[in-house]
Amino acid sequence: IHPATVPNSEADLVELATTGKMTEYSRTWIRSAIASAPSIDDCLARAEKEKKLLLWYIPAVEGQQMILPHLLDRYLTVGPFSHPDVTEIINRRFIALKLPSGGELAQRFQTAAPEFIEPGLLILSPQGEVLHRLNRINTFNSDYFEFVLTEVLSKHGKNIAKSPRREQARSEFEKSKLPSTALAYAKECLADGDYEFARDFLARQFINYDAVTADTEYWSAVIARRGRNAKKAIRHLDLALKLSPSPQLAAEIHAERGLVDLNLGDYADAEVQLNLAIQTDSPRKLKATYYLGVVQYLTRREKDAIETWQSLEPHLQKSIWAAKAIAYARPGSDGAQGEGPLTRSMEDVRWSPRDAYRLRPDTQWERSTREARAIAKRATEFLLTQQRSNGSWTGPRWGGGPRAAKKPGNIEVAISALASAALLDWRKIAPEEIDAALTRADEFLLDDRHVSRDEIIWVYADAYRLLYFSKRFETLDRSTKKQVRSAMESWVQQLVAQQVKNNGPFSHYTYTSTFVTATATYCLHRARSVGIDVPNSVFETSANVLESCRGPQGFYGYLVDHPHVGRSGKGAAGRQPLCEWTLLLCGKSTPEKVSRALDVFFENYESSIELARKANFHIPALDNTAGYYFFHNFYPACEAAAASGRSKRKHEKRLLQLLCRLPEVDGTFMDAGFSYGKSYSTAMALLSLKVVQ
Repeated sequence: IHPATVPNSEADLVELATTGKMTEYSRTWIRSAIASAPSIDDCLARAEKEKKLLLWYIPAVEGQQMILPHLLDRYLTVGPFSHPDVTEIINRRFIALKLPSGGELAQRFQTAAPEFIEPGLLILSPQGEVLHRLNRINTFNSDYFEFVLTEVLSKHGKNIAKSPRREQARSEFEKSKLPSTALAYAKECLADGDYEFARDFLARQFINYDAVTADTEYWSAVIARRGRNAKKAIRHLDLALKLSPSPQLAAEIHAERGLVDLNLGDYADAEVQLNLAIQTDSPRKLKATYYLGVVQYLTRREKDAIETWQSLEPHLQKSIWAAKAIAYARPGSDGAQGEGPLTRSMEDVRWSPRDAYRLRPDTQWERSTREARAIAKRATEFLLTQQRSNGSWTGPRWGGGPRAAKKPGNIEVAISALASAALLDWRKIAPEEIDAALTRADEFLLDDRHVSRDEIIWVYADAYRLLYFSKRFETLDRSTKKQVRSAMESWVQQLVAQQVKNNGPFSHYTYTSTFVTATATYCLHRARSVGIDVPNSVFETSANVLESCRGPQGFYGYLVDHPHVGRSGKGAAGRQPLCEWTLLLCGKSTPEKVSRALDVFFENYESSIELARKANFHIPALDNTAGYYFFHNFYPACEAAAASGRSKRKHEKRLLQLLCRLPEVDGTFMDAGFSYGKSYSTAMALLSLKVVQ
């Protein structure tokens, strides 16, 4: 049981954030869970007896927690931990344990926060040695988890037992040396996660036969796909079809080819192959149907995808593919689509780039600055697959209750505006696709019915739409410009009204803050740059607010109503460039001051900002820095660097280096604000990259 960790009210939120009570909350329930579970030593004893490794999945760690950690647990459960390619290896070669970490257990295995960030897993030898640790999991691709398991087995599985079925198949092959028993043995090796041995064994055996069969070619293709060798898999599948397979095997071949195409991101060909597969009553029909829904969803046909997934409901009790399909088809508790990572913009079904397959302590893939273009291309392709049929981009559910059930809503509008701005910045990567995406996005973003100004986050919906359309404005034709100008003027009026109502600052929740004030102000400044009328008083008032929140040492506070909160260097470092740059836009700062603000950002990056990004809610030890503001602050820091005078190139180079450390192995970006999803973080990263590349 993974209880939600989101307070029920803003008062509770502020109290927990400023007192550190969240730490005590997590400590209580985690230690209770550990006390009521089998001991780790009992699990290790079982692993030793069965000659297996121990796979310990850690959904939570004692101490300062992720915001909404139960959602990541859900994405792992519906995603990799229910994918047969992954679970078959786990069931055959591992003892599996799901248990949070805390107290003596955390000290024993070095899984205490903040060094170890949930969710994570440890792979242990039967003697309790940590063979591999993977924490801060923000990639939910089943293929990557299969790679981690097989790579650990290849390095540390010498004394680990093979599955009994594999040993039996080996024995039967050695007795008969028949092609049928050779194939059966190779299939069991594949199920054990040993696809390299299976590949080499099958190749050795059938090179001696005068002719191969459709069956052997099909399984050679499966082995090649599991090893991420698309060319070889396709070659085997093409040959298999030429060898007059039975109708059932032909369906299997088409289904396998559909998976290869899907892994390559070729959705049109994947759909053709999967449709061929489901026309025959094959054992792979349910799997092919599930993946057909995936293709339909990724090509913005949500209704078709839901119908396809729902068609598997009669098989729910017997098929994991039906169970996964229904989890994606049914609405979540917030009324939004699905409960799995794909429908929550958290999964990329394409294979990761080849160099991404390395054993790492987390799911990040650090790149060099020379690879900036490749980073942008992969991230742009991801954003294109995440747009919905109505032109919006979505994210994981944010909290719960009625305000989250309104779909689409303020958060989706804000995310969609950022994603659109990012695609516009990187239009040259795929001009035709991006133009089509932006046309859909324009219609969605200009429809003010999607914004509820009596609910939270609406300020960001209006502000980020101003940001996007200020970039888009000059590319529009005359009639569309007129419509956009009218809309932007309306959004400006709404923001100005809130500023007046709040006596100066802006707010996105029930309290006013420096970072919201700065963000709304710089977006209003963008609107003015394309000729939208914004009163001078807006910038004068915002500047006064920000200056009033600057402490004696020059650090900007978190809350306007309580300016004493968050005035240390660690606490203020993330928002320091944002606030100072906004003051520069208002005519109240200088490039030299902006440069010093960036110095504060860099001085605290490793010890505060990056740590908060990895983690969580609000960290008392870091003056209540919250990780889910990482990209919210990083992008303005990049804009600030461009305005920092003679230090411009130095700051931009440093920010580019930091940004290239952050991609996930699947090419997306994430901060701890995963409640906004990978579309949000990836869009922010692309906007940042465009400024500092």
